[in-house]
Amino acid sequence: MSNTKATPKTPAILQGGFRILFFLAALWAAYAMMAWIGFWTTGADLPSGAMLPQDWHVHSLLYGFAPAVLGGFLLTAIPNWTGTRMITGTPLALMAVLWALGRVAVWLSGSLPVIAVILLDVSFLLTLLVVSARVLIKSGNVRNMPVLGFILLFLMGQIFFDVISLAGGYASVTPGAKLSMAAIILLISLIGGRIVPAFTRNWLKKQGADDLPVMFGGFDKVVVGLSGVTLLSWVMTQANLITGVLMLIAGVLQLIRQSRWKGEKTTSALIVAMLHIAYLFVPVGFILLGLSMLFPVSVPAMAGQHAWLSGAMGGMMLAVMTRASLGHTGRELRTTWREVFIYGVVLLASVIRVIATFPTPDFLLHIAATAWFLAFAGFAVLYAPVLFTKSKN
Repeated sequence: MSNTKATPKTPAILQGGFRILFFLAALWAAYAMMAWIGFWTTGADLPSGAMLPQDWHVHSLLYGFAPAVLGGFLLTAIPNWTGTRMITGTPLALMAVLWALGRVAVWLSGSLPVIAVILLDVSFLLTLLVVSARVLIKSGNVRNMPVLGFILLFLMGQIFFDVISLAGGYASVTPGAKLSMAAIILLISLIGGRIVPAFTRNWLKKQGADDLPVMFGGFDKVVVGLSGVTLLSWVMTQANLITGVLMLIAGVLQLIRQSRWKGEKTTSALIVAMLHIAYLFVPVGFILLGLSMLFPVSVPAMAGQHAWLSGAMGGMMLAVMTRASLGHTGRELRTTWREVFIYGVVLLASVIRVIATFPTPDFLLHIAATAWFLAFAGFAVLYAPVLFTKSKN
């Protein structure tokens, strides 16, 4: 699929990858949580096919929601990085269809050949990898080529997860799920480590501030590199003292790194501050996982994983989705009541979900799940006028 220029007849929703893929991601994130609540409370059927219910829950968010957001981001960012045109129109619609086919394939996995389900499930991410690689390599954009490695790692984790789960195993606790989770956290660490200080710097300059964030440099490379080594140890081994110590060191260094981004100066601009708040769940996840390995009786490992999945992944992706949707449609980057609502409920979901991994009343899980649903259903409803109408510039 090649990049094409949108024609006047191209529907607005197909005039940029961020439009249709962010919308589909939000709908799916809301639906998947609503379906999980129904299963959890009433035993309602899930569209899980041959997958165990817990695997479907993890798969829906990790391999349904996350790739759609990643696709929307990269199909929008890579043209900016390389000076090329966005994929729009029919090619973009076909990519969205590939994503949807993956969801349908899992639903019908009980009656389809395993190989067919896996091929359909990974087709969107594989296509995204090929499209992204083609543009980055052709343009010689070496700086952003590490992104391709993270997509490949994520894809490898997805294949591993699908093989185990569709064969009747419990894939949620296997290296496949951990590998994909690690790829997402590393991608957030790399890309977030560039865009968060950059966006903060731009906003602070407009306010006339002199004390500006430190941009991505040598220290950041060390922190991202150590985080990668730590995550590799986590993926490849069982909980152990060495990995636990590495987790704590990586978490502290991530905190030091983030402290240089001047997030405390953005409290009056929530659309900027949310990037800092969401990123904070990255070091928190490292620290909680480290503590779980050193003090397994007191700290559950799931606390760190939910900090990453709900807080870092869910929160950061929503922050990027709102910002990109406004900025790339020519709208003012400012905080309104809809951003306050969306950010507020996703943060509520993230904090409570981490707390609920400790011995707590079951109603906290219901609150966390409902808040997650409201965050993404809220984005789909409140941002539909932005995504389905033409840009203002």
